[in-house]
Amino acid sequence: MFSLGTPEEMRRYCQKVIDSLASEGGYIMDASAIIQNDAKTENIKAMTEFARK
Repeated sequence: MFSLGTPEEMRRYCQKVIDSLASEGGYIMDASAIIQNDAKTENIKAMTEFARK
């Protein structure tokens, strides 16, 4: 997901994950500890900002 799409698509995907998996809290959002070399910086930033929000 990091290498494809736009920051807005990344935020929507993050929201989908939260809605699906974390409705009762306790979910830890992580980039799986490995971010591929072709990841777009703006998408990583969008995920990080979304998670902090």
